[in-house]
Amino acid sequence: MSQQVADITIQDFAAWDARLTLIDSVTAPSAADVSWVVAARSSPPMLPVMRGGEIVLVSPAVIEVVADELPRMSDELVRAGVAAIGLPAGGALPEFSAAVPLVMFTSDATVESTADELNRSLADLRSLLYRAGGEITDIITEQLRGTPTPARLLDLVAQRFGFDVLLVDRSGQQRHQVGVAVDTQAAFSHDVVDGSVLYLQLRDRRHRAIARMAVERLATGINVMLDRAEADRPRGSARMALLNRLLRDDRSLSADDRRAAQARLGLMPEARYRVAVVAGARGAGDFARNLSRIGVTTHAGEVQAGQAYLVEMAEPRPSSSAVLKLLAGDNAVRSSVVGLSGEITGPSDLPAAAQQASDALERAKVARGTQVAVYDDPLALGVRGLLLRLRDDPALQEFVTAVLGDLPGEDRRGVLAATLEVYVECGGAQSETAERLGIHRNTLSYRLRKIADLTGSDPGSPEGRLALHLALIARRLRTTD
Repeated sequence: MSQQVADITIQDFAAWDARLTLIDSVTAPSAADVSWVVAARSSPPMLPVMRGGEIVLVSPAVIEVVADELPRMSDELVRAGVAAIGLPAGGALPEFSAAVPLVMFTSDATVESTADELNRSLADLRSLLYRAGGEITDIITEQLRGTPTPARLLDLVAQRFGFDVLLVDRSGQQRHQVGVAVDTQAAFSHDVVDGSVLYLQLRDRRHRAIARMAVERLATGINVMLDRAEADRPRGSARMALLNRLLRDDRSLSADDRRAAQARLGLMPEARYRVAVVAGARGAGDFARNLSRIGVTTHAGEVQAGQAYLVEMAEPRPSSSAVLKLLAGDNAVRSSVVGLSGEITGPSDLPAAAQQASDALERAKVARGTQVAVYDDPLALGVRGLLLRLRDDPALQEFVTAVLGDLPGEDRRGVLAATLEVYVECGGAQSETAERLGIHRNTLSYRLRKIADLTGSDPGSPEGRLALHLALIARRLRTTD
């Protein structure tokens, strides 16, 4: 990035030099660059040649001399492009016909000496602004040499100059913050090419010019980063392969490699994501297209459980139950089984989200008539979801072993377990169970007695039936691929 000299407005200069005070009630907004300070004289020529951007100091003696000519004089100054008219503090405010910024100046010296002093102060501010601009440009340039991120750039500049910084996305969600809470109404702001807005808040009001310059250069630097990242972003199969490595938590990737991969893929630390895993893949392609209704969907290749997809959630983000309802009515899902992770912020938890999606897929597999399961919707699969989260808990294993007793070893063909499942689904009604199984009630009674002998639990009692049902579900969860 090239170094350019930044402008200094009358607002910047008044914030920098305590001898100047803007008259808010009559000050017109001005974006004019302050060039220098001149003093009006009471005798001709009253003013030097105006080139624009001057602050014209007018003494009481000049006001007395020109008196009725003040409106015409102010009109001429406006046409000449002056930055402001300066009036001595404490005096009456003259009438001006033109909309021109007015400042009060405080000084014990003559107007001419005051103008000289203010010019030296202006030169100091201009020098400080030039140095600060050079430092910011150097920081941006250095960041662009590596694998830059907007967050890192903002951290460095905020730390160096003591700014509070806020970057929000196009929906108003916070992407990055440095320092204390930022008042977005009072802070300097600048749009970023991806629809984000950058806010920069002063801590030292004297550095207003630096802050105004900094927010523009930082936004430009972020735009360059985003443009380069877009140009460098992998496409097609290369993108899918890199995303797949992140989902699988590829151990050959170092922490720096993972951060670089996330940046190359354009995965933002403040974005919200879900991972979907689809098995029985005849409708996977159509399903992926329908996923785009809740966010931007990217195919991430194959994981152990099925085909994986990354979804960057759109705003407003639907709840887990709303997502479940949406996908459960999807025709493409009817030929597939789908697991969807909970929502995560940023890409660092992608491996955990992929595992959640795989776990949710297992829930859907063991639930009869269920094609979709969302990891963080505990009501979607009821007790199956709870047991899945506890499946690696030793206490659950002890429960399964104690309740099922000798049943797993003796029931090699699974006839008794299948009978028990149907019996539980029928609420312990023997006639309905026998009819569904296509067996005689006496055969059913024999099987139930056999189950009671092998497990030590009575399937005819509500408590025994519940314990056996939970144990069977927990055992199936541990053996489901």
